[in-house]
Amino acid sequence: MECRCNDRASARNATLGEGGRHDRPGRERAYIAGIVRSGIAGDLDTISRHFASDCRFELAGSSAASQVAVKAVGAEQFGPTIAALMKIFEMSDLNILSIVVEGDKAAVHWRVKVRSSVTGDMAVTDLCDIVEFRRDKVASFLEFCDTAMAQRMMGPPETGRAALA
Repeated sequence: MECRCNDRASARNATLGEGGRHDRPGRERAYIAGIVRSGIAGDLDTISRHFASDCRFELAGSSAASQVAVKAVGAEQFGPTIAALMKIFEMSDLNILSIVVEGDKAAVHWRVKVRSSVTGDMAVTDLCDIVEFRRDKVASFLEFCDTAMAQRMMGPPETGRAALA
């Protein structure tokens, strides 16, 4: 499966599947792709609607090695964390390379152009997300990215911490 979205406007117009449900494999893929597209578009409201109130979000990695390695549990932490990441990392040219769905879990491999609003640096990078669903909502979202590259794009630690605050 390959899905391309070249700009925020196109990503914003993506659908999340009929009725926002993911009860068939094709719908599940469309639902997940829609969530990823909403992130690229910077659409926090749409993303938040599809996450459980007690969701767990993690950007995998060692927080000692990279400030981008963050965890958020529950809507109170999730929204501000995602908003801060979207503010720092502007994404475009989305290319979803594959989505694998098995039961209540899914894995997504995607590639995107990312620009740092802190340093102005740009790169193309791959990401992988492992998503778990509960009652038609995202219960857990674990994202793997190049944390060393992300750390460089955040600038010095004091700048990155301020941007994430």
